Amino acid sequence: PSSRPGPSERIGSGLPLTRRQRRYEGSIAKTPKVDRSVANKREDTLTALAIHEVRRIAFDLESEWKDEIRKIRSFNRFVGYDNTVRLEIALALDTLTHRTRLSMSPEAAYEFQNVFTNIMPIHSLVSKQHREPTPSDIEVLTACAHAALNLAYDGSKYLKNLRVVEAGTTVLWSIVRFATWNELPKLAAIANEQFETAIQGAQDAGFTDGERWLKYKMAEAGALSHDKEPPCPMDLLDKATGMDSGEN
Repeated sequence: PSSRPGPSERIGSGLPLTRRQRRYEGSIAKTPKVDRSVANKREDTLTALAIHEVRRIAFDLESEWKDEIRKIRSFNRFVGYDNTVRLEIALALDTLTHRTRLSMSPEAAYEFQNVFTNIMPIHSLVSKQHREPTPSDIEVLTACAHAALNLAYDGSKYLKNLRVVEAGTTVLWSIVRFATWNELPKLAAIANEQFETAIQGAQDAGFTDGERWLKYKMAEAGALSHDKEPPCPMDLLDKATGMDSGEN
């Protein structure tokens, strides 16, 4: 085997350097050190700007419920930020979905559902995730559960529109399923409490379809194997999701 020294040995050995080695050594010396304080300040600035923009979008929608589909979708521009921004979005959605009892189209409810899905820090709904959920993850999910109730409850009690109900139900279902897989009983209890409240709203309004669908989704969310899942009320599938049950 050759005893020829490697580049790092030659550079530090006092032997004459080639032109390429001099350039290499010089490039190391010139590499700037990363100033973490500067990087952190830049990240804080970007976070602050994102929060400001989220609040602006929410204010625009609160002030005038117009061009709402485009405005709701614009929240998705910020789903790549950390949980600080995601929590701000969840709180904005909570405020905006309070108008469900006044008026909420299934299309707008569906767009809210998509934003919820995009901001929730959930990495798997079919098994326990490898990364332990953080306290900030739980905080975001809790805020989403409270906000989703507006769609599920008001959609049942005031609108009696199963597609609006389903938008909130999908969020609650995801949170219960995630919490069950990851053994987070407090989070599961919070989401299940929202389910129970929505079911009560459907009962109060005599909205039988809403009551049946909510009870089914609540039971299904906590069933981690197919053999434990409740039977799907196929007569409600199209009303809730737009999916044809396949029955004549």
